Amino acid sequence: MFTSLLSLALKIFLEKKVRRQLDELSKELEQRIITTLKELENGFSAIDIKKLKGIKNHYRIRVGNYRILFVLEFNTVYVYDVSHRGQAYK
Repeated sequence: MFTSLLSLALKIFLEKKVRRQLDELSKELEQRIITTLKELENGFSAIDIKKLKGIKNHYRIRVGNYRILFVLEFNTVYVYDVSHRGQAYK
């Protein structure tokens, strides 16, 4: 599904809310999420990404028990939430 995006260089933007959420996490988890976002910049190849049902262009990435929620528009990713899996979809 994402094969056409593998060669694209993506731009990633984080909402202020996401920056605060990252600051509240442990340094280890924060680093794992940042590493995943850097991998996302280079394409979707080895990341656990799923499209959210019922919402156009909205996706999630799983990083352990946390979810990164984002919107994909052309070659730009807008990250709007980083939450524990129990809170992410509320």
